[in-house]
Amino acid sequence: MKTTSFMHEDALIARANRNDAYSSGFDHLEYNAVRGAIDDKIYRMYWNINLYVDISSVCNCFCSFCINCAAYERKDTTDEFFVENLESALQGIRHLDPSIQIVGGEPTLKRYRPRLQSILDLVKKYRIRKPIIGTNGTGLVDPEFVDHVNGYLSHINISRHHYDDATLNTIWVGKNPLSNKKLGAVLKTPLGEKVRLNCVLLKDAIDNHSEIVKYLEWATSLGVKNVSFSTLSILPEGYIYSDPYIDQVDILGVPFDKIMRDIDNDERFSFLKYHTGTHCMYELWLYEHEGVSCTVVFATSDNTFAQRLDEIPDLIELLVYHTDGSLTASWNRDIKQIRPGDTREEPLETPAQLVQIHPASPLSTA
Repeated sequence: MKTTSFMHEDALIARANRNDAYSSGFDHLEYNAVRGAIDDKIYRMYWNINLYVDISSVCNCFCSFCINCAAYERKDTTDEFFVENLESALQGIRHLDPSIQIVGGEPTLKRYRPRLQSILDLVKKYRIRKPIIGTNGTGLVDPEFVDHVNGYLSHINISRHHYDDATLNTIWVGKNPLSNKKLGAVLKTPLGEKVRLNCVLLKDAIDNHSEIVKYLEWATSLGVKNVSFSTLSILPEGYIYSDPYIDQVDILGVPFDKIMRDIDNDERFSFLKYHTGTHCMYELWLYEHEGVSCTVVFATSDNTFAQRLDEIPDLIELLVYHTDGSLTASWNRDIKQIRPGDTREEPLETPAQLVQIHPASPLSTA
């Protein structure tokens, strides 16, 4: 089975045989892996490797479906240790020419802006390619911050799970930090051309073809040119996710295949590309209507296969720099460790108005 194709028929085959598609992604990674060294140890690596920098373990919103509800405590460390260890890690992996994505928690919180600035300075110093920030938009209400980060970034991914402010407030379980009005203002800045909206498909929210079209009509009316819709990932038990979070996936999950069949039959959508990796597949489409156009990604994933990848010590698809300053080849901080992090017993204190993301957080069925 092909892992990348510009043929719609191949996407249909992959949808109908999803496990086979992920297995093909595994085979492709293993057969095409680049052998290379990190700290004098040899690995088999994805040629287009990405480094995720997990800047913080706190957020000002709490979504019951947040993928960061891992079944281990996401310890934080001091800015000094985090940045010094990151620079050392970049020196050790820069020969791999990784791209980089800064995630959290919420990377644009004022508390973490000194850390974020230091990361961006390192990105520029070591010429790390395709720097991206994933954010709920909190810091984008500050025009000076927007103007400043624009010069460092290739793209900015804004989480936006509904087109209606009031509905989004219920999804966030808190106030939406970036209202439609404020988002519209951001999109009119130079940063606006770099924005992609990321929408998680959720039951009773954006959960069908009609709602997707409404979302795209709203987004394109604001000038958005790039939108991604993703399903909640299938999660294995006994891996790194808490049981309540796994339950949320069952409660809020949306069937991917039904939506895609409706997209197939909508003349406003034109198929561009299909791709699968070891545990994630996406389809790239072009949406065109009444003189406007927007590229649209539809993504789905199965972390059962991510767990399988974690069981192969020398095979690396991605790198993650965790909140404690450790570098691993997995989102599971406790395995496939390349460099250790801060070993202090006590994590930094979390301000009361922020949410510490860990398994004890109360989950809702929003």
